[in-house]
Amino acid sequence: MHELSMVMRLANTAEETAKQNDMKKVETITVGVGEMSTAIGEYLRKYFNQVKGKYERINEAALLLHDEKGEGLCNKCGTSFLLTENEGVCPVCGERDFKITKGKSITVLSIEGE
Repeated sequence: MHELSMVMRLANTAEETAKQNDMKKVETITVGVGEMSTAIGEYLRKYFNQVKGKYERINEAALLLHDEKGEGLCNKCGTSFLLTENEGVCPVCGERDFKITKGKSITVLSIEGE
């Protein structure tokens, strides 16, 4: 259910950005969804469609989701690597000690409209 709070923040951000840029109508909102964010795209779409009608500028907008790969930085050897593809194991030194550097957030990438 944390997707609902994410969608509320996303909707507020999109509506405010549209207002600040004198947009009358938002047609599409493109959002990057990090694979390490724990957000489920199906629920983001569902909740967005339920809440968008409460807003003036985004009430007819489509939500486009862009998957972002999770990346990690190995704390032992400094190698940057894709987490899922490598099952959380550094492909250079074999350690599982890493810091997530990409793919753990939900980010508005673009807002398009008139």
